[in-house]
Amino acid sequence: MSPQPTVGIISPGDMGHAIGAVLRQHGLRVLTNLQGRSARTVALAAQAGMTNVDDDETPSDVGGSGGPVPHGRADGVGCRDR
Repeated sequence: MSPQPTVGIISPGDMGHAIGAVLRQHGLRVLTNLQGRSARTVALAAQAGMTNVDDDETPSDVGGSGGPVPHGRADGVGCRDR
C-alpha cells in the first residue's frame, strides 16, 4: 500500500481552505499550521478537512507546500517563509 499523498497549505483562509477542500476531495492529506490564526480560519480549515500541525512538526512525507497570497501581501509572506 502506498502512502497517502500529502501537501501543506501555508495560508488556510478564504482561498487556501477552498484549495485544501478540493485536494482532500481528490484523496490528498492536507496539512496546515493554525497557530495565531483567527477562529474563523480555524473553522474553515476544519470544514475543509485540513489537519493542523504544530510549528515543530515537519512531516517527512509532504510532497509540497504552498498557499494563495493576495498580491499586496506577497512580499511579506515570501520574506517570512524563507
